[in-house]
Amino acid sequence: MVPLGGPSRYPQSQPQSQQQQKQKPQEQQQQQHSTHQPRRCTKTLAPADALHPLCFVPDTVSTEAQAFLRQRHVVPGVSWNDKAAGQRAAAAYDDVVRPISAAAAAKFLQDVRNDTLGGVPVTMGTPRGMPQANAYKILVYAHGGAYVKGSCYHLWHVTAMAAQLAGVQVLCIDFRLACDAPFPAALDDAMAVYTALLNSRRYKPQNIALIGDSSGGGLALALLLKAKQQLLPLPGAALLMSPWADLTQSGDTQTTLTGIDPFLQYTLNLAQPALTYVNGNKALLQDPFVSPLKASVEAFKGFPPTLLQVGLRDSFLSLSTMLHRKLISAGVESVVSPWEGMWHVFQASLDVPEAQEAQRELAKFLVKHLGLQAAPEGHSLSELTDPANSIVSPAAGLGEAQPLVTQFEAREDEDRETFVTAEGLVQEVEEEDAEFDYLGETTEGNLHLVQRLKRDGMVQVFGLEALSDILTVPVADLAAATQSVLDELDVPHRWPAGSPERGVYCSRTLNLRSIKAIGYDMDYTLIHYDVNAWEGRAYEYGLETLRGQGVPVEGLRFDPGLVIRGLIMDKEYGNLIKVDRFGLVKRAMHGTRMMGWQEIRQFYGREVVNLRNEGRWVFLNTLFSVSEAVMYMQLVDRLDQGAFSSAAPGQLTYQGLYKLVSKALYRAHVEGKLKREIIQAPERFVEPDPEMAQTLLDQKEAGKMLLLITNSDYEYTARMMAFAYDRFLPDGMTWRDVFDMVIVMSRKPEFFSYSMPLYEVVTPDGLMRPVLAARLGGLYCGGSARQVEAALGVEGDDILYVGDHIYTDAALAKINFRWRTALIIRELEQEVQALAAGRPHRDELKQLMAKKEIVGDLLNHLRLARQRATAPDRDAAAAAAANGGQTAAGEAAGVERSAGSSSSASSSSSGSGSRLSGGEALSVEDEEALNETLAQLLLVLDELDARIGPMLEQDGRHFNRRWGYLSRAGLNDKSQLCRQIEKYADVYSSRVSNFLRYSPYMYFRSPTQSLAHDRNLSALYRQQQQQQQQQQAAEGQLLESSEWEGPDEAEAAAAAAAAPRTRQHRQPSSDGRSSSSSSSSGNRR
Repeated sequence: MVPLGGPSRYPQSQPQSQQQQKQKPQEQQQQQHSTHQPRRCTKTLAPADALHPLCFVPDTVSTEAQAFLRQRHVVPGVSWNDKAAGQRAAAAYDDVVRPISAAAAAKFLQDVRNDTLGGVPVTMGTPRGMPQANAYKILVYAHGGAYVKGSCYHLWHVTAMAAQLAGVQVLCIDFRLACDAPFPAALDDAMAVYTALLNSRRYKPQNIALIGDSSGGGLALALLLKAKQQLLPLPGAALLMSPWADLTQSGDTQTTLTGIDPFLQYTLNLAQPALTYVNGNKALLQDPFVSPLKASVEAFKGFPPTLLQVGLRDSFLSLSTMLHRKLISAGVESVVSPWEGMWHVFQASLDVPEAQEAQRELAKFLVKHLGLQAAPEGHSLSELTDPANSIVSPAAGLGEAQPLVTQFEAREDEDRETFVTAEGLVQEVEEEDAEFDYLGETTEGNLHLVQRLKRDGMVQVFGLEALSDILTVPVADLAAATQSVLDELDVPHRWPAGSPERGVYCSRTLNLRSIKAIGYDMDYTLIHYDVNAWEGRAYEYGLETLRGQGVPVEGLRFDPGLVIRGLIMDKEYGNLIKVDRFGLVKRAMHGTRMMGWQEIRQFYGREVVNLRNEGRWVFLNTLFSVSEAVMYMQLVDRLDQGAFSSAAPGQLTYQGLYKLVSKALYRAHVEGKLKREIIQAPERFVEPDPEMAQTLLDQKEAGKMLLLITNSDYEYTARMMAFAYDRFLPDGMTWRDVFDMVIVMSRKPEFFSYSMPLYEVVTPDGLMRPVLAARLGGLYCGGSARQVEAALGVEGDDILYVGDHIYTDAALAKINFRWRTALIIRELEQEVQALAAGRPHRDELKQLMAKKEIVGDLLNHLRLARQRATAPDRDAAAAAAANGGQTAAGEAAGVERSAGSSSSASSSSSGSGSRLSGGEALSVEDEEALNETLAQLLLVLDELDARIGPMLEQDGRHFNRRWGYLSRAGLNDKSQLCRQIEKYADVYSSRVSNFLRYSPYMYFRSPTQSLAHDRNLSALYRQQQQQQQQQQAAEGQLLESSEWEGPDEAEAAAAAAAAPRTRQHRQPSSDGRSSSSSSSSGNRR
């Protein structure tokens, strides 16, 4: 339904006389009125007729637009439910549009090519003067035509001008029309093209924009709704020209503008196509994928920035207005652009100034939201519209354009890591040529210059002129220069400049370039589950089992906030504890009641928790432990209340209770009840990550062999992986194609400890046969890590294994096979957010602790001064050596009366130990004053403790109100979980897709590890710098004298320089004054 300027494209029927109309039946009269053709307005009209709404032409629009409005353009109705008639009408429409569209292509495009994408015919146009920076950005067009007519011939006069002005290539979807294939064929075709674009990896979602006019605008909206439903990433922008967003006759203007819109009348032009699109099923007209305006506000949340252009004479004006309000309500950046006096899809009438201005508006929106580099200003519009400059002949038509060498197929370069440059030949370092770098990592997989041709040391990157400039360029300048290149590649900022919760954190240096194989666990690693859904359902299955055994479980509810990963169950006391890296208990809970400090000390004292004592301790190192811990702690309460008296024979202990719970949850997890339910409805439990597939593909194409090693059975693995990955992979590719080897029911941890029997899965339903060895491409059950190494031909630190379980995935792989390890901790995202939110709390807590340390230090020294002053006299020699004068205790007695009490008392009690060793006895007044001061300092400390204690208990409440942070225990120490991560995981992150930002060639370097003695050294550093400057100044003075004086004078100058050398040893005292003990010795020399 795209209007074109110029003469009417259809023969005009002669208007019937009034007498003929009077002869029609009343019903026919009403129909005639509802589909009344606009009167043809001529210069001979009387003034009254000229103001008739069907004839009125406003003078507020351009003269070209006025001329257009004076013509009659309504397209006669067609019986679209007659397939043959519909096909003839669609072909006739294409015949009219083809030369006009080809002329537009000649003006604005330098290349037009036809191809198929996702099995759907498409046409690609490249605009004149397109900047190279825009080569990986694209505008995807869904054409109008009420779903019953139109094709990619429809493309160029609607979009070519905007594409040229924005400098972006445009792709038209030649979807199936309703006469041949009704709904959902058009939507399926559009989705196939969009999915293929994403899978091509040439175009990132944020670099794709959707554009559509009329029904094409409605199809673009349906595509967005469908992509969101399927969890696909949405494009960067949507541009909709008068979208047909509701196929029912809804909205005010579809009725009130009948006849005033020079093109559209619902009954005549739209009712039949609407029914044809849904194959006569009127109920489908209410489907949001048919009429997107029927979708809820919630469905529009997350939509890309949207531009809505609509004319004020357009029958779809109300649809655009209602759509805009819905988008705004959903929080979408929506811009509605109304155009005075304009008709339906006026943007296609390129000879009208308003249409040209609207095209410029479209281009500006594209440039803004796709980050485009606009076309060079040197190309004027007149130059671009000169047909002599075009390689496309308007007469030839687009159908005769040259076939497209598809841009969506990856190039098969035989040696893509070898290339020649002006600097020399670049190659990848092979294993036989690899060395070890200064961090102890192999250089295998690195790129290096085999033959260095340039010897002048000149470079042209980062604004450097010489290679040596890299040594002096500020880090901030270098980072800005590199980020500008990454921005051009649309690479998101990595931590710390980006999102720290999505960072990959390094405990031990890891060179991914040298890794030859990457193995993955599945559950909570490649597939993440909704913990509340999964563990909550497991909890319910466990309760069901226990209820059948007579265990009192009525009224219990799953409470995931009761526990966090990294806690330890004490089966001896029925406690749940959190310990620090040394194994000391910092927080504890008995049943569901948090224990106080005194109770914790009473239970555990200074006991060190030893996790090797598995008979007592159970370490919760995976999310699979959540339901078990919650159920156990709740039932400890029931046991303490005596509720088990009739349910359990004999005296049930906390150990026995744990066995009951563990066995019940084992049946839920392992015997298959829960997994059978998940297979039936994976969308309830699985949280797909669209970026995971691309992460794995990048690693595979970087030459890594990929393995899947899971304890889950084959049926469950196949169903889950297909659900989570297949939709995000390129066409024709499944999850099996990603992995070089798959091992199910691996029985970890035994997989990393023993040689288990190996079976090959040979049929889709899981039939197996025993084999002696594994091979690449195989699907196996059981086996061992040693067999995997033999099949891959690699071993040790050439393999990286990624999992979520510290013991079975990380510890054993590292200890027994020296594999490199990565740990996936999904809660890390919440932890990082909580650490940021809790920063003010911790800062206040640290300030209070600093005050406590300062006051406590003074208290301790005053206490020591009192001890020394009240002690019996020492020997006479010690008394004679004392300096005399007022005792330190007497000085300290003034603390309570002096504004500077702390500093004076502190300085008096430091550095005067000999005087305190045996001075005169304290007077009664001095002793009372000192005692009073000590008592008041104790009051100050009590006040601080009253504030610090509750704050310590609240520390980490942003992560979990009971247990605090995942990684911390106590005020300043690491938790046992954090210690395990550092010990067994080379790198760790919240999800596998976080590796996408770092590339498969990343060199992860561990940060500097601070020790207790290398902190707070700033004052010492400044002191050393000052001494060095003084020494240099003294040496400079000596050098100046020796250059200008003779031998005798130089010797005298050297002697004179001795004083500065002596002064450099002066140390500042506590009150800022300098003192020296070396000047006298210097004089003696």
